[in-house]
Amino acid sequence: VVANEHNSSEGVGTYNSWINQINGELMFPMKTLGTNALTTYRNLYKYVPGDNNPENLTQMQSDIGGFNTESISYNDKVYFPGSLNDGAGTELIVSNGFGIPSRIDINLGTGSSSPNSFKVLNLKHPVSGITRPVLMFVATDSVGSGVFMIDGDNSPIKLTTSSNFYSPVSYKGKIYFGGFSSAAGGELWSTDGTLGGTQMVVDQNPGSATFISNNVTLIPFNSDAGYKLCMSGNTASTGFELFCYDGETMTAYELGAGTISGYFSTSRMFLFKNKIYFTANPTGGIASRALYSFNGTTSTSTGAALNGSYIWNQIAVFENKVFFACARTQTNGVIGDAELCVLDGNGNAVRYDLFPGTYQDTFDFQN
Repeated sequence: VVANEHNSSEGVGTYNSWINQINGELMFPMKTLGTNALTTYRNLYKYVPGDNNPENLTQMQSDIGGFNTESISYNDKVYFPGSLNDGAGTELIVSNGFGIPSRIDINLGTGSSSPNSFKVLNLKHPVSGITRPVLMFVATDSVGSGVFMIDGDNSPIKLTTSSNFYSPVSYKGKIYFGGFSSAAGGELWSTDGTLGGTQMVVDQNPGSATFISNNVTLIPFNSDAGYKLCMSGNTASTGFELFCYDGETMTAYELGAGTISGYFSTSRMFLFKNKIYFTANPTGGIASRALYSFNGTTSTSTGAALNGSYIWNQIAVFENKVFFACARTQTNGVIGDAELCVLDGNGNAVRYDLFPGTYQDTFDFQN
């Protein structure tokens, strides 16, 4: 125990709180006793390793809200959604580790902007050509939801009018993400950091039909076949398949003939030893689904049959192996037990049923 500020059971982790750092100092919210020694209030703390006690930065005798979601370090500051309980709602709170944090009021007045989905990504400036990190996030202003960007100490700018901001990555100087418009549905979008330079890349699934959805994984992939941005996608002519974009053209790498979905739509993909791995079946069935690898031009089965399993969202690399949670779809289409799958450096995969039967084991490798 680094710090036990009071004798209540409400501590650092009680509200799914976060811990972040700037310049080697830890920042976190914590419940502490008020001056009346009876009521607990949530405040923002800073802890310098080696010091005896953390410093209460806010010193407020009212509960600071919004701390129970997420935070991110950017430009020597910590950004998080919160409320200073002065009637402004849940807004973007910023702390440099000294004194009471400041607020960026995106939804003016008493409304809440509720910022979320923070991501720091590298972006090339469209004029100077200098690549620098920018802070991207989703929030709501008086008009509606959208994707916002903060560049250094500048004020946030709104880049889209949709809250869809799926799997954002840096690729060839721009930021690419799964975006949405009512006319085109879910498609690949990109931004150069300006309103005019934020747009849909291509309407790959023409009309309002969705090409990529909220479970998409965008992977910048450098292979002998060039530098590509790969993803799973769905079109009326191909079904769900692996697609790659080279900065000019989107190409489908089909496993299933015609409209048969070779790629399993709910599965994630990951990059390991310069190959992209995903679960698929060229005939579109479930029972014989296997783990495939993609080298930039060709998808090849690893020979590892995962008994209908697909890659879930927790993926971690440890000691030259990839560990991931793999869920299995039962014959009636209902997602069944989730177990542990391990891929070694030679491309061999094994599924471990740690709790035999249809019981589900829970994995969270992100911690």
